[in-house]
Amino acid sequence: RLEPDPDLFEDPGAPLQTKAYCLAQLCARSDHQKTALGMELLEILQTTEEQIVEEGPTGEAADLRLPWVSCMVSLALGSGPRLLVGDGLGADLVISAMRFCQEILRDHSSLKGAAKGLRLAFESQQALAAAVGKLSARMDFGRLRPQYTMFLLSLACGAPLLGIRTAACEHLIAVLSHGHEPEVPGAVFLKTPCLLSFRQMVMGPVDELAICCTRVMQALVKYGGFRVHTHILPNLDGIMRALGDPNSNAARVMQLAQLFVELTTVRRPEVLDALIDM
Repeated sequence: RLEPDPDLFEDPGAPLQTKAYCLAQLCARSDHQKTALGMELLEILQTTEEQIVEEGPTGEAADLRLPWVSCMVSLALGSGPRLLVGDGLGADLVISAMRFCQEILRDHSSLKGAAKGLRLAFESQQALAAAVGKLSARMDFGRLRPQYTMFLLSLACGAPLLGIRTAACEHLIAVLSHGHEPEVPGAVFLKTPCLLSFRQMVMGPVDELAICCTRVMQALVKYGGFRVHTHILPNLDGIMRALGDPNSNAARVMQLAQLFVELTTVRRPEVLDALIDM
């Protein structure tokens, strides 16, 4: 643990800043990651995380959560499988990185003149979602699957940029269609208020977002289990309205029609009741 040294640093926060940026540079070198992981790199990152949380973000100082998240993005890309083995520390750090991403965006949104910080927060969210997504098809991803699903759902439903939302939708589809235990993302979805957000996206003015959201619901119906299927049935009327909207482009209409078929093909009481209620 680096401690402030009055003879070396005038700024008492300089030791931690130096540590965070050095770790980010080290982790960015994929050829050094294997050696560094063998020298307790994850334990050092854990200690650094605790120090960053203890110090807390300030409006003037550099947000050290950003280089710390960069460390985890680099490790997920270069040494991802190694993060999933062992005592679970690697998975815990990935979960912390997802939490940091959400906190960074929330904190920088409330600061005046924080445009640069917001841009970096957006980039961190996108990079982490993509890096962790490369691991989601592995059997040993299980511990991360619920947290990663929740992270993606929050981005798909609430991210302020269209590119982040559509990318999160694509990652969700991959988790459901290519990953193990697709019922886990389905169970996470059931615990969220995302159904209303999905309805708003499907009926909204942006075709690209509506198409991506419709494809996510198709994957949830197909892989998430019948409880998820019945949970989505109340959106049938919204789907029908969007189908009849003259502003919906051809691609949106095709995806909505496919979703309607997925939802109504199974002739069970829950489905028939939903059709009667339309």
